[in-house]
Amino acid sequence: MLKQIPAYLRFFLKIYLSTLIIFTFLRILLFVVVFFYWGNISGLSFGLVLHAFLNGLRFDLVVLGYIFIVPFILFGISDFLKIKSKTLYNIITVYIITLVSISFLITCADIPYFLQYFTRLNTAAFAWIDDGTYMFRMIFQEFSFLIYFFLFLFLSVLSVFYIIKQKRKWFDTFKVTVSYNRIFGVISFIVILSLLLLGIRGRISFKSPIRTGTAYFCENPFLNQLGLNPVFTLASGYLKDMSDVGKKVHLMDPEKAKRMAAEFFGISNKNSVDFPFLRFEKYNDDTCRPNVVIVIMEGMSSFNLGSYGGPENITPNLKQLISQSYYFSNIYSAGIHTYNGIYSTLFSYPALYKQQPLEILQPKPHDGIANILKQKNYSAIYFTNHDSQFDNVEGFLRANGFDKIVSEDDYPGDWHRNANGIPDHKMFEFAINVLNKESQKGKPFLSVFMTSSNHKPCYLPENIDFKPVSGNEDQQMIKYSDWSIGEFVKNAAKQDWFRNTIFVFVGDHGVNLGHTYDMPLSYHHTPLVIFSPLFTDAPKEFDCLGGQIDVAPTVLGLLNISYENNTMGVDMLKYKRPFIYFCADDKIGCLDKDYYLIIRDNGVQTLFFYKNLGTKNYMEVFPQKVDSMKNYTFSMMQSTQWLIDHNKLKSH
Repeated sequence: MLKQIPAYLRFFLKIYLSTLIIFTFLRILLFVVVFFYWGNISGLSFGLVLHAFLNGLRFDLVVLGYIFIVPFILFGISDFLKIKSKTLYNIITVYIITLVSISFLITCADIPYFLQYFTRLNTAAFAWIDDGTYMFRMIFQEFSFLIYFFLFLFLSVLSVFYIIKQKRKWFDTFKVTVSYNRIFGVISFIVILSLLLLGIRGRISFKSPIRTGTAYFCENPFLNQLGLNPVFTLASGYLKDMSDVGKKVHLMDPEKAKRMAAEFFGISNKNSVDFPFLRFEKYNDDTCRPNVVIVIMEGMSSFNLGSYGGPENITPNLKQLISQSYYFSNIYSAGIHTYNGIYSTLFSYPALYKQQPLEILQPKPHDGIANILKQKNYSAIYFTNHDSQFDNVEGFLRANGFDKIVSEDDYPGDWHRNANGIPDHKMFEFAINVLNKESQKGKPFLSVFMTSSNHKPCYLPENIDFKPVSGNEDQQMIKYSDWSIGEFVKNAAKQDWFRNTIFVFVGDHGVNLGHTYDMPLSYHHTPLVIFSPLFTDAPKEFDCLGGQIDVAPTVLGLLNISYENNTMGVDMLKYKRPFIYFCADDKIGCLDKDYYLIIRDNGVQTLFFYKNLGTKNYMEVFPQKVDSMKNYTFSMMQSTQWLIDHNKLKSH
């Protein structure tokens, strides 16, 4: 019976099945690694895990179908026509090896990506493509990333050797005449081709082929995503991004969005057509001009302060600051990337799906806190640990009000440690002298810091007063970052400008804990601490809903500076939001005080009671609440897209 199977078909089936086995192995590895890193994952059962792996088989078959269908058709046609061209077969084999190796690279890279972002690999990963040097330094300086690169090499080499071995066996059949039933061969070709096409479609249903949302079958977000194949998510995301729909926000009619957003902002009179959201923020406009220091903290989630079951003892300095400050306990980052945190904190516009604002909005002038303060005779300085060109930070900030960017080239060479440049405490140490010189110029300053030491690859400095006594590497680096902030405040307190300065501490985003929701609240919920010796009524805690987009308007309110506000941000001490919204590449989140709405671009929507981290979906129970949350979120995001499209991000 085996001899009745054409030789090309035996070769094809062996390499097809071997690739499927490796895909399955990598899915099992992802499951084990996630379980190891995140510990006990609630809601798991054998039946649900099996369902997730069966979903995974379906998505793997889709990817394998696209890889193998062209070679299979060429093999079949050449066999039917009795063409035995080793050159042709070698070319097809190289084609297979190339695509299979690329798929292994994507699937191996997906594991650390999933641990970081709690989403399968997608086109958001290409945000670093323009900073290739930094990307490669980060990968090769971090062992936990490097190990997956070596895994990719091992699997690729193993697969190549196996494919070459099977090809030689196939070629050996050329030396002998092997007869088989031609009708059986044709039927076999048609049957397998049909199965490949069915695998590509992924579903029997006539209405729609397989989609990302097909993988969602239960309330456990990890199992829902476990079934996805990252080659599928990356390719489908790329195809979507290639269209205008993928590049811009299309959530609702722009004119309707503008009307609704204006109502939400309480704009009753008709503003100009050019600037429908322009509000004149009137304050006392005191002549006293405090300095402003904004510290955007890498990966600083409220989890690190004990929320969501987080550790209670790894951020003692931040907690000490909170006890002397205005503390906003219900603040959320606009996105999950550092560029989102920088842009939304300083310019008060939200994240819009996968758009990288510092890159694509470079030609569009903004107001932003730096430009507004420059009208009041402030200078503006930005400090970063590493390359200022990364994420196009320097170009964007210099075009929008910042006078000076301090980066790795400005620090002593022996301070540099890895891809993230110099340690946080050395950046703060260097900055003290820079700010002393700035204050001597006789005018107030805005100083913005972006920390990075707790971003992988991590480097824990030696020969310093800080000595971590417990915790894993992630916790030790958070402790170090917290210590650096404490040292900065302590050293700043010794300077003349300290008594007339407002300090702001906010995370660029949170941290992925990999539990409860596939859009983890811990990745967006960040502390906002505003500290100043000028505050005579501190400490105060505010539980109002807000986001990074509200940081600048709130600080400008504390400065008593009147200005034109054309942004999506509000002064949280004057206005109360009914909801706060945010974005994670291909997902949108919206919160009120009790419920959490997640809107995914694959069509799956959920409404959770997040106060107890519940996983029951209330979409059908509270349809009016869902409509209100969606209208608020969509109108704000679509209105932002309108401002971008019409170059109205700067009001004058």
